[in-house]
Amino acid sequence: MRHNTLKIGGWVVEFLFAIDTYDKDLILEYLEEFEAETDVISAIEDLISSKKYNCGFTFSNSNIKRALVVTGPVSSSKQFVNTLSHEMHHLAVAIAESLGYDLDSEVPAYVAGDATMELIETICELGCHRCNRL
Repeated sequence: MRHNTLKIGGWVVEFLFAIDTYDKDLILEYLEEFEAETDVISAIEDLISSKKYNCGFTFSNSNIKRALVVTGPVSSSKQFVNTLSHEMHHLAVAIAESLGYDLDSEVPAYVAGDATMELIETICELGCHRCNRL
């Protein structure tokens, strides 16, 4: 698992990449800390336990400006990039909405782009199909 923490637009975002079932307790601790509802925690626990490939999730709480972005095991480096792009969209929307920006504005795109730039070393390590022959 790779773990990165970023500050974005007044938010603190925890990124957990390439998680497996051993990381479940840490993820559940974050969800409780971020005030996730019991049904959300249960659904995410089931997802992690399922060991499904090419899945991820983003949980955000605009009241406390915290988010958790998780990618699970992937079948290929390309699928890692696909899953991360999908989850970045959810994160960017949550942050832009909390700041009162129109989702048709450039703000969500800048949020996703800025986060990607900050995470580029991890993304390259996990997402390079030449280097990472998943």
